[in-house]
Amino acid sequence: MFTQAAYRCIQAVVVSRTSLVRAASSGNPKNLPLSRGFLAGLHAHATGVDHPEYDSFNSAYEAISQVPDNLLLEFEEELLNGQGRKFIFGSRLVSVIDTTKDTDSTTLRTLVLNERPNLVQTAVIVPGPAGSQFTSDGAPSPITETHLGGLALALLFLPPPPQSSTSCVIVGAGGCTIPHTISRHIPRPSSVVALEPCEEVCTAARKWFGITPDCGFQLIPEFGEPYLSAQPAKSVNVLILDADDGSVPPKSMQTSNFWSDVVRPVLHDQGVVGVNVIGDEDTQLNLQDTLATSLPNHNITRVAAPVEADVDCSRHSLLFATPQTIDPDDLEFKLRDRPVVSDAQAWLREIRNSQIIIKPI
Repeated sequence: MFTQAAYRCIQAVVVSRTSLVRAASSGNPKNLPLSRGFLAGLHAHATGVDHPEYDSFNSAYEAISQVPDNLLLEFEEELLNGQGRKFIFGSRLVSVIDTTKDTDSTTLRTLVLNERPNLVQTAVIVPGPAGSQFTSDGAPSPITETHLGGLALALLFLPPPPQSSTSCVIVGAGGCTIPHTISRHIPRPSSVVALEPCEEVCTAARKWFGITPDCGFQLIPEFGEPYLSAQPAKSVNVLILDADDGSVPPKSMQTSNFWSDVVRPVLHDQGVVGVNVIGDEDTQLNLQDTLATSLPNHNITRVAAPVEADVDCSRHSLLFATPQTIDPDDLEFKLRDRPVVSDAQAWLREIRNSQIIIKPI
């Protein structure tokens, strides 16, 4: 996503950091740049630029904060004119970018965590031009933009609950596409809670991703571990972990203590779990084994990200803990009535090729 204007912003910092003075925006005072945080992330991840004093996001953001507004606005204009991408929200940690699609009248809206600007955290299709308000119809994220929509498959692995209602907790809500999808397809009556500890992400979600009082779920700015620890025993039917603190999931959520002492007490005996995992083969296998040990009555299935997602499939996978073995044919039947993912055939292919740890009989 680098453009010539992006390089000019970076070089403005590298060449003369001490001489830069933040300029007041000329013209319309509302025409302020939204791309500082995003550019800081690009700068921190730039290759071929050997300036170790800017080797972290924090130092890069401090440096980019000294770039005059007009250079940042030039970058944003070049991105819009050259790639059809428009910043509609920007904070230190979060950017929301709309990309106009030439093939139809829709817009692709993405939420990016600026510390990792090349990874899409959330993607939705918005009817209308860039900057249009979004009202969710529960449509899943396009797989070509992010494979994380696959976590919603956990809902279809849920056996009919014996109790009167279904509870789902999503840890790491981001732009809330998974909560939207889950709330549309979960059996009624239900309770869906989406946890997102980053206030900047919550602000972006409420403003640009259809979070309303009647959206079907609660968005709560809270960390997952204390929230889960406070829940009644066996009260959670569906648990989805899409949390990130630089490790995915966070290191604290890769431990046997977390799964044995926090998750297992609140997870219903027939409950299901979906986990986003990024890491090498050992990292993925270790977490798979941890779940198998901590949830002894569940099968653990590791599903690679489909190639259609255009990510490193050797490092990106989803783990599912289910009380029964996943049946791809049964899943295919369910997906006809409840299309919780885009490109269902891609996911069915990966599930048929998945690695499973089956519980003892």
